[in-house]
Amino acid sequence: MTTKFLFEAVAYLRARVHYLDEAIVSLERLPRRGPGRPANWERDLSLQLAWENRPKRRGRKPGQMTPAERQVVSVRMRKYWDARRKERSK
Repeated sequence: MTTKFLFEAVAYLRARVHYLDEAIVSLERLPRRGPGRPANWERDLSLQLAWENRPKRRGRKPGQMTPAERQVVSVRMRKYWDARRKERSK
């Protein structure tokens, strides 16, 4: 190994130490934040976890009813709501 190579390697490592020190300081600050508004990355992570752990959809899945079945239900519900409106108007 040449002396020039060693000096270049040491200079490179010293330059990287600055960035590593900044990263360590920022990571050390995280647990000490205390109560209050979370950092953006914490909020994004909690939203992502909440979305992944959300309750699954209940009831029928979309597209299960044929158009003919949907028409039958539509007629039945129209009669139901007409009867409800007549009851309320009395």
